[in-house]
Amino acid sequence: MNKKTIMVLSLSLIVILGMWVVRTPKDNVPEGNQQEQVLSQTKVYKSTSEDAVVLYYGSTCSYCKVVERWLEENPAIKESSGLVTKEVYENQENSKELTEKARGCEIEGGVGVPFLDDSGQCIVGSQPIIDYLGENYQ
Repeated sequence: MNKKTIMVLSLSLIVILGMWVVRTPKDNVPEGNQQEQVLSQTKVYKSTSEDAVVLYYGSTCSYCKVVERWLEENPAIKESSGLVTKEVYENQENSKELTEKARGCEIEGGVGVPFLDDSGQCIVGSQPIIDYLGENYQ
């Protein structure tokens, strides 16, 4: 194979793997220990920005759906927090904004969703977000 063919195949593989990592199946909500293992790896960070309460989510993110369902069951918390939601998988502007927020929070190793920014307080992961909103907004 020539260099051009190898380069095209390599780039194609990278794009396919990237799409696979970013997208998750729509109704693939993790259960039990699997979800707890992921949630136990989440952290709270402090950013220097002072903006509204913003929940960044992915349209097909199963962990985001957990937060969305909880917010539907707790509309008073959504209302009292003034929560704004921003989809990042299909909206490049929101995705760039999320990346900037993550940098401001000094998050190491990339960022994922769900991601909550409350006036510079950054929370990553469905259960930490639910806990934070439940404790801070009634």
